[in-house]
Amino acid sequence: MALKRLWAAYKRYKEIVKIVAAIFGVIAGLAACGLFAKKYQNYHASGWAAFSALCAVYFLHVVFSVRRDLERKINPDCFSLYMVFSSLGIMTGLVVFVTYIAMGANHQEGIDPKGSYISAVWGFMSFKWSLFAFLSSSAYRKKYLALDEETSVIVNS
Repeated sequence: MALKRLWAAYKRYKEIVKIVAAIFGVIAGLAACGLFAKKYQNYHASGWAAFSALCAVYFLHVVFSVRRDLERKINPDCFSLYMVFSSLGIMTGLVVFVTYIAMGANHQEGIDPKGSYISAVWGFMSFKWSLFAFLSSSAYRKKYLALDEETSVIVNS
């Protein structure tokens, strides 16, 4: 009995960590967007920081949509759609990361707030949040597909 309560507390803790990390990701992305646009006039980094914040918001949406779905009414196909959108974010973030790394290396830039490497960092952050959204959507989809119709209980993996 105590082990079940401990396992339930651990699962709630994991969800809270996901939510808090994503909120910090949104705040960091928006703050960097303003900073790089206003102070450094690096609009590439500013735009990709905003895109990273958008990816973190999307991850929050995926987590909250499951957290609020107490009656398990979400169709598992909805998670497939989440995975498609996350895949687009993953590909975009990866392309941005590689492109700006190549641009920085080609122009032999140092680490400069107005340089390409800062944009590469925000491309990686976008990749990271999209990957988290994809992995969470995949895990939630598997749990929803394992839903026992008779008892309406999710099978824990």
